[in-house]
Amino acid sequence: MERYGVTPDLVTLAKALGAGLASGAIGGTEEIMSVVEDGTVLQVGTYNGNALGMAAARANLLEVLTPDAYARLDVLSSRMVSGCRAALEEHDLPGYALGIGARGCVTFASSRIRDYATMRIQHDPDLLRLTWLHATNRGLYLTPARPEQWTLSIGHTRADVDAYVEAFTELAQQLAILMRS
Repeated sequence: MERYGVTPDLVTLAKALGAGLASGAIGGTEEIMSVVEDGTVLQVGTYNGNALGMAAARANLLEVLTPDAYARLDVLSSRMVSGCRAALEEHDLPGYALGIGARGCVTFASSRIRDYATMRIQHDPDLLRLTWLHATNRGLYLTPARPEQWTLSIGHTRADVDAYVEAFTELAQQLAILMRS
């Protein structure tokens, strides 16, 4: 909300909120949430109010995911994206790198993908799998064969980012050689 100046009517949060424990949260405008408050909509959940999950979420939000941590993630993300873009340009490969916050990817495509339909047309599952295998064989663990290739955490360092960029640059070099032959 803060980054883009958008105030949503409804927000759902999960996964990272609980720092690895089962947790989630919903929130919304007074109008939206009034149906929960007045009982029109029954909002139930297995872990509602779970003390351990709530303690983890509180510590995560107040002590771990600080403004400084987010600023550091932005720096790491920019480094990752610019390194991957440089590799694509250096080896004249069709594609682009994008990142937003901690998440990012390289998309091998001749033009920008703007929606799911164009993604399906330009999507090359074999190349995406190769990217995953190449990284895995170098000790870098990515989401297998999915469009979002990386999610940085506050535990990552510049050295981690540089290791990924180095491996990706090596892959780009090898792909360029294959494409020319």
